[in-house]
Amino acid sequence: MRTAERRSFSPPVTVRKADIALDHAAIIDGAMAFADESGLRGYMPADDAEFAATVERVLGLDAVEVLLAVDSVGECVGGIGIAVIPYIWNPGLLSAEEMFFWCWPGAPISTSLKLIRAARARMIERGAHIQAWASLPGSPSGVAAIYERFGASPVQTCYLGRL
Repeated sequence: MRTAERRSFSPPVTVRKADIALDHAAIIDGAMAFADESGLRGYMPADDAEFAATVERVLGLDAVEVLLAVDSVGECVGGIGIAVIPYIWNPGLLSAEEMFFWCWPGAPISTSLKLIRAARARMIERGAHIQAWASLPGSPSGVAAIYERFGASPVQTCYLGRL
């Protein structure tokens, strides 16, 4: 499957909506990398095939879309998944939520910002009223600054654990 080794990419990097059928392997690899990096992998199926099936099920939902950053030869450099759903505390409003986000080691420094900007644009295009972004404990400090520049502010810290 995926590798977290540093890679070489061919600039420039552009962002496009993923074609789930054509980009399947890149999306699964990126989702798995996100799950590993975020610490969520322990809450997902341990078997790679079951993990892939779970991601595929989620990708099949109308509310979900994935944007990929690709280099000049079409190599996936990173990606971001979003869901636009009714806001749980006010179903009259649509909430756009970041589901997963990854950039491969060696990706150009601008890749993260390009993905976040493109995701935000899609959130607006899809009629969302609320934006929800996530920052992992190990995320670069600049990530929070980007979200805040887009009008978001920290409202809670989530803790996850088994019962």
